[in-house]
Amino acid sequence: MRRFVIQLAMTLSFLLGVPSAFGAGRQTSANPLVWDAMTKKYSATETEAKHEFIFTVKNSGNNEVIIRAVQPSCGCTIAKLPKTPWPLQPGESGDVSAVVNFDEKTGTFTKLLTVVSTAGNQILNMELSVPVTEASMNRAKNRETSITNRQAVFQQDCAKCHVQPAIGKTGEDLYKAACAICHESPHRASMVPALNDLNKKTYPTYWKYWMVNGGHHLMPAFAKTKGGFLTDEQIDSLVTYLDKKFPSPSVIKPFSEK
Repeated sequence: MRRFVIQLAMTLSFLLGVPSAFGAGRQTSANPLVWDAMTKKYSATETEAKHEFIFTVKNSGNNEVIIRAVQPSCGCTIAKLPKTPWPLQPGESGDVSAVVNFDEKTGTFTKLLTVVSTAGNQILNMELSVPVTEASMNRAKNRETSITNRQAVFQQDCAKCHVQPAIGKTGEDLYKAACAICHESPHRASMVPALNDLNKKTYPTYWKYWMVNGGHHLMPAFAKTKGGFLTDEQIDSLVTYLDKKFPSPSVIKPFSEK
């Protein structure tokens, strides 16, 4: 009876393609896509907020393999193929890049890339070690304060960077002093959008509303009447510059294509 049960289990595992205790760990078919490494590690410096990983792959098989997509495990990673889909002929090789934004993160953590191809899925690992610094702790503290009080960015020590450099300025100079410090910072918080990639319709009244009133998350109100420090004339000059620098996109992409 025991022999019959064992034989039955082995037969079902073979027919269904399910690894059993009798064949666990045995690879029935090797993937022809061979990578220079399945796991890559990087130790960041105190001043870094992102890192690009490069994985080199070669088709070691006798038939064409098509890489259809590379799917990151989270939104902080942007992966790029030479083209999509990406056909690899036998013996052909190339690189896959993945930029990981680890701003606001410290410690050691792993991000994954799922490579989807006609030869089957594969997982690439990216291990990062990010040091805890006084600057990173201060940024985290300031963000926590801004979440409860958006106008805090214009007060006390924060005013040295967010108010004083913008006093008396207009247009492009005002943008560089008051807006770029957050929206173009190498340590830009994940909830602070990149203005050149908003993926929504914009127009002068759109920019003015946000400048005057602020918004959700960390965006403060810049108008003096709302607790900010900008005059109506400064806001109007900034609206004119923003509308020219970041024109409304002609096509709004679905979220899956961003």
